[in-house]
Amino acid sequence: PMGRNNARIGAHEAFGEYVETKIDFTKAKVILSLDSNFLEEGPAHVRYRRDFAVTRRAEAKADAADYEEREHFAHNEMSRLYVAECSPTLTGAAADHLTTLRHPQVETLARIVAERVGVAGVSANGENAQALPAKWIDAVVADLREHTGHALVVAGSTQPPIVHALAHAINAALGAVDSGLVSYIASAEAQPVDQEASLKALVDDLNADTVKLLVILGGNPVYNTPGTVDFAAAMDKSTLRVH
Repeated sequence: PMGRNNARIGAHEAFGEYVETKIDFTKAKVILSLDSNFLEEGPAHVRYRRDFAVTRRAEAKADAADYEEREHFAHNEMSRLYVAECSPTLTGAAADHLTTLRHPQVETLARIVAERVGVAGVSANGENAQALPAKWIDAVVADLREHTGHALVVAGSTQPPIVHALAHAINAALGAVDSGLVSYIASAEAQPVDQEASLKALVDDLNADTVKLLVILGGNPVYNTPGTVDFAAAMDKSTLRVH
């Protein structure tokens, strides 16, 4: 339930394959967080926190000896962080401009930003858009577009795959990929899959009495499997269960 499956599926929807996103925050001048707590969560958050902190100091250029890539920062120029979040986070506390949204509204915000930065075929429901802070969004979009090549959008792990796919499209439209601010690598997973679909396939096999031995390594699927999948009842159909 606290996994990164949404990011995994979102990447697959955007690129047709499972890839991991790498961000060089030392090159970022404007960041929009779509309910992403990237300073406190995720496999690279320690590195991201360090790199982000350097761009927040007025003396950022002084660190060029250690991180030559930071030389593009002019003296006294600091990055700006816009955060739209659904609950309080460390990343939100560090934001220059913060707005609080309901969880479904984050997708609407992502669609508005995507449409305005030139992502083709994307639009937001007008009625849903009216409930969002218009002036805040105008400022975000203007800042992102003004800093093409040094602006990016980061999507949170709890947001649905479509928000992650939109973030990838926005970053491409903003030139973040061309500048090296955002890059993609092959997944480090031995067999990357849609984990929810994989779990559903296991339950189908259990219900079909095709599983004779079920081994659970450290997990607790009876407790935390999504409510749409009755894992507990299916598990009983395995001949032998080992936990």
